[in-house]
Amino acid sequence: MKQVLALLFTVLTLPSLAQQNYYGIQGSQRKGIQAAIMNPADLNNLYRPVELHFFSSQFALSNNTLSFRDFTNSEDAYFLEGFRNSERPFNGRTVGSILGPSLGLNFGKFALGFSTEFKAAAHFINVDPGLGRYLLENSFESSFSSLSLNSSNNQRVNQVNWMELGLMAAYTLFENERQKLSAGTNIKFLLPGNYTNISIDQFIGSIVQESSVISLTGARSDIELSYNESILDEGLFNFNLNNSIFSNPVSVGFDLGLSYQIKNQMQRTLFNSGLTVRNLGNLNFGNGQITRTYGMNIPENTSFRLDELPADFQQIETLFIESALFTNTSEKSVNRLSLPTVIAFNADMALIKNLQLSFYGQKAFGNSENNSQVPVQEFYAIIPRLVLGNFEIYSPWTLFDFSGFNGGIGLRYGGFFVGSYSALTSFTLDTKQADFHLGFSWGFGKKERDSN
Repeated sequence: MKQVLALLFTVLTLPSLAQQNYYGIQGSQRKGIQAAIMNPADLNNLYRPVELHFFSSQFALSNNTLSFRDFTNSEDAYFLEGFRNSERPFNGRTVGSILGPSLGLNFGKFALGFSTEFKAAAHFINVDPGLGRYLLENSFESSFSSLSLNSSNNQRVNQVNWMELGLMAAYTLFENERQKLSAGTNIKFLLPGNYTNISIDQFIGSIVQESSVISLTGARSDIELSYNESILDEGLFNFNLNNSIFSNPVSVGFDLGLSYQIKNQMQRTLFNSGLTVRNLGNLNFGNGQITRTYGMNIPENTSFRLDELPADFQQIETLFIESALFTNTSEKSVNRLSLPTVIAFNADMALIKNLQLSFYGQKAFGNSENNSQVPVQEFYAIIPRLVLGNFEIYSPWTLFDFSGFNGGIGLRYGGFFVGSYSALTSFTLDTKQADFHLGFSWGFGKKERDSN
């Protein structure tokens, strides 16, 4: 089983380095493609008429148990360290994205854009640390021991990745010398990659070890196994991203946004705000996808050997059926997942000429425990920003759902930026997140305002 979980996270990290989002750079007065990705209405507020984006990337590792020092000192997989050190349900998230070649064109009253982005994520949701520890390590501290578990949650371990091709459009609804109101949309053609999910719902049971034998007894639960046969066929270190991405039917998603600005007589933006609903739609995994649900019912006087669980999904299912303790209650060849839909609000205010204060927050729709939901992240941030011409320093201070309070720092010069949402507190307060983001774009044409 340990190899199965390692597989999930290898599938995530092999094809990409880096999905949190670009809220740190979104509030910059130099509006680029990152701002339009966050709120498509900001496509109408591009810093220059032509914005050519070359590359941006993000990566974040967060959880509710391990500190940054634990990350760096860990001798084993971080999720295994999390199970060892946690006394509450373990939640962990590894997310990343690569925003590739993209283009924005601002024609004044309206704007058009095109984007390419690869996204990947892996999650542990409400995993009982005792169950996780004994499934992975297959050992107790003594030769005889037992552990009784009773969970009312759906415990999930999953990974998912997909490609997005976005067609963006924005239009100015109202504008005068001091105010501007814009609306925008991003129609995203989604190319699903791989999806793997292991869930254990409403688990009740006891784990007993006698010498080297570890057994489950007196247990009830509903277990879902969802995976793509290509993972099994390609092997652990031969994951083929191209075959994966283009083997599933195209899905469609939407972003909708509003943007409102207040400017001074010199056309410098004093206040900018936005309201966005992102990731409306579904991902459809069909070609080679297998999803089966098993009802587990192990009586008190019967046991199932956990130490004999193999590292192959098909072999695990064979053991389930042969034991007669598991019943296949449902099976489907198409898995439809709800995208991680959020409603987001941002506000940027110029306090003085060189000092700006931003706020960003996003509220999740959907329940991350639901097997048909791509897990969703919630967080809220305050971002002071020092602007010195083309040079900018910003410092996000964020409250995340898993890792709690984090503080970071970022730098921008022209179209280049680099930063982290947790760098300051990771080294000083030893918080539970590690991340970075960077990118580069180039603008052409007359600036939206010449007196910045």
